Amino acid sequence: MSYERILDEDISVGASLGVSVDDGDTYVGKYQFSPYFRWFFGGDRESARKYAAGFFIEVNASVYSVKGDEDIGGGSNKTNFERGAGLGVGLGWKYVSKNNWVGEIFLGGGKDMSGNDIGGYPRAGISIGKRF
Repeated sequence: MSYERILDEDISVGASLGVSVDDGDTYVGKYQFSPYFRWFFGGDRESARKYAAGFFIEVNASVYSVKGDEDIGGGSNKTNFERGAGLGVGLGWKYVSKNNWVGEIFLGGGKDMSGNDIGGYPRAGISIGKRF
């Protein structure tokens, strides 16, 4: 789930939230909350294109959990989730139709700054939505 606010014809801010509802070993993490700032290269009123559309680069931050294995002795491991926080970058493309339907694809990641042994976090997605 995400929300984005257009600040200018080529700048927006937003946040996305992802939550895993599976308790099994299927997913790497339980949640990820990522606020972001995007700068768009394309789309303005003079060319009759939509604001905040086209190619973009973003700066993001993230608070997330990641699955890890803890050695509990005797050759056994216990799965636990560590919390992390970091800063990162990404890039993507946003398409806005004449009826204000939005499709976007993005890819990026960031470096963990929480001091854990996590390393970093991915940020990737494909989304479809409606601009109001």
